[in-house]
Amino acid sequence: MDQSFSLTSEGREPPMLSALERALPNGVVVDLAFVGALLTEYSSNAATGEADRAWSSIGHYRLAVIAASRAEKTNPATSEFDLFAGAALRHVAESVFEAGWWLAEAFDLRLPQRVRPELGNRELVGRVMFLDPALGAALQKQRVWLTDIAGIGRRVMRAPVNFRADGSRLIPAPLGTADVAEALAAHLEELRACLAVISQAVERNRAAGGRIRETPDEAWLND
Repeated sequence: MDQSFSLTSEGREPPMLSALERALPNGVVVDLAFVGALLTEYSSNAATGEADRAWSSIGHYRLAVIAASRAEKTNPATSEFDLFAGAALRHVAESVFEAGWWLAEAFDLRLPQRVRPELGNRELVGRVMFLDPALGAALQKQRVWLTDIAGIGRRVMRAPVNFRADGSRLIPAPLGTADVAEALAAHLEELRACLAVISQAVERNRAAGGRIRETPDEAWLND
């Protein structure tokens, strides 16, 4: 996964709403109503780091849903199962990773180098709690899963054909292992809940006019 700590405008293009209208596999539904208004706003403005990260996170969520639907119908004795189940897990993990950057950009957190914008990071959650207690509490509630899914994503990246037992439908789930359908449904439920609370917090922050700061986080955290 992307480990960069810098965002640049080089090569940045405005997101396209039409990308969300591309045909989905039969029977697959990706409901983006919880973030639709923000995506529309992001696509109508000049491209920014916030828009990039939001669209990236939602894009990975969309692909995770598609990959999950294919994995559920695939024979676990085939390599296609590794392809689709692994892709679903990676896209969930990438969506969470990008959501951390989305949050950091939207709230202008100006994190120091030592604080990674990972949603399971205790210090990040503490800073968010100061700005938006409701969001901070929601992230704290999901902290175990947010930390675990990052590890699962790294595991699948390093061992794309060895993240499950040979021929087994059991894959990493929020708790232990579970059948692919149950595991991916649980991961997607956690992810959707996470993205929904972030999008709601971003909208609240925008409605309040954002938070203007001229001093480092360490200073105003102790106000």
